[in-house]
Amino acid sequence: MQFKNLLKSFLFAVFYFLLAPAWAQNKVITGKVTDSKDGSPLPGVSVLIKGSATGTNTNAAGSYSISVPAATTTLTFTFIGYDRQDIDITGKTTVNVGLTANSTTLNEVQVVCTVVSTDKQYDPDIVAMIGTSAALAVSGIPFTGPIGAARVAYTAAEGYILNPSFAQLATSELDMVVAGTKDAVLMVESEAKELPEDTMLGAVLYAHQEMQAVVQAVAELARDAGKPRWEWSAPAENIALKDALVKGFADSISMAYRITDKAKRYDRLGELRGEAVAELATETSGFSADDVKAAFGTLEYRLVRANIVAGQPRIDGRDNKTVRPIQVEVGVLGKAHGSALFTRGETQALVVATLGNARDAQIIDFL
Repeated sequence: MQFKNLLKSFLFAVFYFLLAPAWAQNKVITGKVTDSKDGSPLPGVSVLIKGSATGTNTNAAGSYSISVPAATTTLTFTFIGYDRQDIDITGKTTVNVGLTANSTTLNEVQVVCTVVSTDKQYDPDIVAMIGTSAALAVSGIPFTGPIGAARVAYTAAEGYILNPSFAQLATSELDMVVAGTKDAVLMVESEAKELPEDTMLGAVLYAHQEMQAVVQAVAELARDAGKPRWEWSAPAENIALKDALVKGFADSISMAYRITDKAKRYDRLGELRGEAVAELATETSGFSADDVKAAFGTLEYRLVRANIVAGQPRIDGRDNKTVRPIQVEVGVLGKAHGSALFTRGETQALVVATLGNARDAQIIDFL
């Protein structure tokens, strides 16, 4: 028994001396992450050893604790909507961090309209759009509205019909929904029988004219009952970065958009984006990798839009009026009751039909 106790003591001593150096190689860093403006704790902040995937997250109180190798000099703190911070932890065991909100933070707004009563004679979607416009207008957020909306039907006998009933739509040659502001049309969605272009354009103009009463009413509501507007302005464009990208990459981007194969085109654009980051996102330039990527995407958009406005052919060589040919294959799934594969260029849709009785039918919740 005495021998066994001596053996256990010996093994424990060996184990301790073997692990002691490893324990000594790590240190624990603790701290709290807060909003630099109001001091409120930030839960869920990512705390990483710089250059590695090792890290932790702050808890509900904004606190964190992380064990790092003794040689670690920097921790990286990142959180959605805030600027990243790299903090030197040399000789420290407590590191408190205040993160600054990013000026380009996206404050996403979603509006859900719930129909609580309807006469089932008119579609409530137009009322929902107008109600959404009113809610945003009085909220105080930087909303460039108000907007109005209208539905237009058309028959040869009656002409244009504003906000038609379901019964009127049943005999209409047109079902068009238009949304717009005081000065411009923002959105047009429609389905129609074969109507002349003048009739379709006239429907858009008619809807825009008739919705002005709604636009004015919402503007008056916002003036009388709206909350104070947020003090917000869009971040100024970095002209130096824009000019550097145009000078070094505009021609190459334009050439990339002449590659008809989508995968190869995306690969080439990815290569150019990487080259732009490597060349421009340096310590001396003052441009971050995220800044370069965002500006690169903006340049892509402007170049493609300029080609469209100038009437240039589309990427696959088509003009603005030519529709791609469609190919249809039927019976592509042998065990399904019915199947078809529709292909236009590199876009495909697989359609499958299954036969069944009324109990097998899909149930769709609608008014």
